Amino acid sequence: MDPLKIGIVGAAGRMGAMLVRQVHSQGDACQLIGATERAGSPALGKDAGTLAGIEPLGIFVTDDPVVLFAQADAVIDFTAPAATVAHAALAAQGKTIHVIGTTGLEAAHDAEIQKAARHTAIVRAANFSVGVNLLQALTQLQEHTVAFAVKLIAVSITLALMAGMLGSEIVNFSLKLFNDFPRMI
Repeated sequence: MDPLKIGIVGAAGRMGAMLVRQVHSQGDACQLIGATERAGSPALGKDAGTLAGIEPLGIFVTDDPVVLFAQADAVIDFTAPAATVAHAALAAQGKTIHVIGTTGLEAAHDAEIQKAARHTAIVRAANFSVGVNLLQALTQLQEHTVAFAVKLIAVSITLALMAGMLGSEIVNFSLKLFNDFPRMI
């Protein structure tokens, strides 16, 4: 199974660095494919691994989220509210999963994120430990020792339980998955 390709925006911050370490520690289950920061950040051009306090990964921090959202399966966002709204639009365009840990979002930001969520899966965690735990659960399910059907059921149940947070798009996908499951076996 191919690794989950993950990008991190806001990679030079405390949480961004922790996420770089976490993604890297998952081994073959997932792969860090890019990291970004805001324009003018002193982290630009530096290795994401080095910034996170681990060995160099050959992933250099850029200020171009467009490429990151185009290449990643999922992008984890720890930036400012305005940047997060712009990232949600990029996620919607590329059908990239967008996991949001940004704080300080207001009603206007939420409305824009909801618009983007009509086109892709967006997970917004006000308490990001929920988002990190979800990421860990999903990536651990990709281990080669677990049968595909078990992974499929576990992910479907997780998505169904998180329906209120994940939005109607994921609920619809889960229902379709449950309905089609007998034909998949």
